[in-house]
Amino acid sequence: MKKLLIFLLTISSVHAQELTVGVRMNSPIGDGTSYTDGQPILGFNNGIYFTNIQASLRTSGGIFARIDTKKSMFSAELNLNRYYLSKYVSSARNSGAYPNRFGLINPRIGYAYKPLPWLRLNASLGVNFMTNQKTDGYYYSGSELENIQKQLKIYENDLTGNGKYQKEYWLEELAKYEARSSFTDAFNKIHLDTRLGVGFDAGGFMIDFNYHRSLSPLVGNINFKNDNIPFGFQYDYFSLSIGYRILPLRKFLLAPRKNKTYEKQQSEIPFYKNEVSFMLGKEGEDMNSKTLYENSYTRYLRKRLGVTVGINTMQPSLIADSWQNYLNIGLENTIAFYTEIKFLPLYLKKHRIGIAGGLNLMTYEGLRAGQGQNITPSGTYVYPVYFNQSDSKNFGHNRRSFWGFQFTADYNYLLTKRMLMGGWLRGNFHANSNTGNFVTFGIKTGYLF
Repeated sequence: MKKLLIFLLTISSVHAQELTVGVRMNSPIGDGTSYTDGQPILGFNNGIYFTNIQASLRTSGGIFARIDTKKSMFSAELNLNRYYLSKYVSSARNSGAYPNRFGLINPRIGYAYKPLPWLRLNASLGVNFMTNQKTDGYYYSGSELENIQKQLKIYENDLTGNGKYQKEYWLEELAKYEARSSFTDAFNKIHLDTRLGVGFDAGGFMIDFNYHRSLSPLVGNINFKNDNIPFGFQYDYFSLSIGYRILPLRKFLLAPRKNKTYEKQQSEIPFYKNEVSFMLGKEGEDMNSKTLYENSYTRYLRKRLGVTVGINTMQPSLIADSWQNYLNIGLENTIAFYTEIKFLPLYLKKHRIGIAGGLNLMTYEGLRAGQGQNITPSGTYVYPVYFNQSDSKNFGHNRRSFWGFQFTADYNYLLTKRMLMGGWLRGNFHANSNTGNFVTFGIKTGYLF
């Protein structure tokens, strides 16, 4: 990164342009690369195969530096990305989901052509260094392999029908474990990717719509018991990126000094210390994702600086979906309390832009409907529907309530001196939960007093 900054400073001196530095947050649009036809994608010639492999970006953010000339922009970035690769491992008896979660440290360099001063056509190249890889799906205490070996030892000399069944079952589990381990070992620690997109500049803000694609495999060929299985899994996805240039401070964060026109305009803007807002939004997954309702209160300590407290609830659409042919209706409710520090980089008579960051406490609760399978004494299969109170396991969380961070950007247009309307975008990050990392966006209205 140091060499990239030196390179940018050199360009800056040649073209007599100012170096700007800022922060950026990325969110995926839709799902990533997926093989979901339900057919075996990768077989191991022992009755074990993989299906429904899908890779997707969960959260991404970082810092960037850019140099602008009249028609071009040169950039360098350092991003920290969290990815999720889901897959099903199937055998003759059952199948299970065993996702891989991992981080990528992503330095990249880029170039953009500017047909207009505020419009950019972007292209960049990145190198990805894998870190903190984890594999889920271990349902046993202690080491999964040790537990399988223990069960095989128990039924080693059991010649009964149940003993034979148990031995075959645990040998199958051992084969699935070995196949998953071979898959995990095939992840490339370093791979390349490219990003193409279009970007817009508005003051210090940068908004980009991008297309990402790997240039080298994320998962290479799989070596399973000295058998080299060709695979070469690559990914692509679309994303929305929002960034803000924070350096130099005087250009983007501080008010102009000794500007009488600006000072006169600012003095004419009424200063209200209180703001109440009502927000409606959606989780950034798909059309049937959760809907968010929120109320918040902001106390402004200065014209551009305030403290916000709020409460929101998120609820899923009341629809039924299918997972492995089982009914799966979620009657869930998510409640979050949060507090943020809010800063207004744009403060005009009719237009306000705010950026905020802070802590939140989320709680998941509700009911969940599922469909089981029972066998009657006559041998008939029945499929009862049951309801149970949701616990942390239903939602994929380590606990039902947990702390996290959130960052919010909003735009407000003042309909009157006190009434406002606008839009907002928020990123939520929770270390103890995979699905607790998500993006929400929507509309808002508010009142100043």
